Amino acid sequence: MDICKVMHHFRECAWVQINAGDTALMWSDNLQLDGQVSTLQLRYPRLYSYVKDPWITILEFLDSQDIFQHFHLPLSSQAFDDLNILQSMLGGLNRTPGSKDNWFWKGTAKGYSPKLFCSHTFASASFNPLTAWIWKSSCTMKIKVFAWMLIMDRLNTKDMVDRRHWHLEDGVNCALCPLQTRETRDHQFFNCNFSVRVWNYLQIDWASGDSMAHLVLNASRSFRKPFFTEVVFIACWNIWIIRNAKVFRHERARFNRWRSAFIHDITLMQYRVKVAFKDDLLRWISFLPP
Repeated sequence: MDICKVMHHFRECAWVQINAGDTALMWSDNLQLDGQVSTLQLRYPRLYSYVKDPWITILEFLDSQDIFQHFHLPLSSQAFDDLNILQSMLGGLNRTPGSKDNWFWKGTAKGYSPKLFCSHTFASASFNPLTAWIWKSSCTMKIKVFAWMLIMDRLNTKDMVDRRHWHLEDGVNCALCPLQTRETRDHQFFNCNFSVRVWNYLQIDWASGDSMAHLVLNASRSFRKPFFTEVVFIACWNIWIIRNAKVFRHERARFNRWRSAFIHDITLMQYRVKVAFKDDLLRWISFLPP
């Protein structure tokens, strides 16, 4: 859902009790005037047809010295009558100019909050449960972005590049193993000989589960460490580095190189994970095979 649709949805389901008037749009927000809650553009369509700036705030409208400057003149007699009624309503507002505007859910006196709005807006939306693990992890933002691309299958694997109709001189097969298998995300990070060796080294089992979410959940339960996501993301990150070095610089894919880079990166995580997990992390690293 793009930001314009979100804002439109917000203005449909909320109304404002005016004080300062700087957060409410004069014509398109639901206002409480004369005991009714509605938008002025729907309430006074003839007057609205003469408006110059439909996005003006109530504060800007009320603070103007000449109210007619906001309209294309001359006004029709019906629009002029609407303007007189509107001026009378605005002049009778019981507001505190120095206070914030009060926002409520339309049809209720329940106060607005961003959390409630998001819950209401995205109640029927479906999300990949693994994405929540990304932002809760202690990894650097660079690796978090990489992890999101990995989970959503947005990395430029050869399979992805081929699907975008780019020509690949070296073909679409995996560069890290001799299996002559198409380099998809799942093969590259979970089924490739190189990756299988990585997960065996880390003692992480991806064998059970009928979806990626189930695979990850089962693997995390088997791993039984609170820094599971950090280990997986950093392991995948360094697999991707080894893969790119092979594809673009024709460097040999060496497991020892991956292991050195992984241990370096995961050791640095001692400064980012929760203090309660630090000793457990360092102990786990010390037991990794040399």
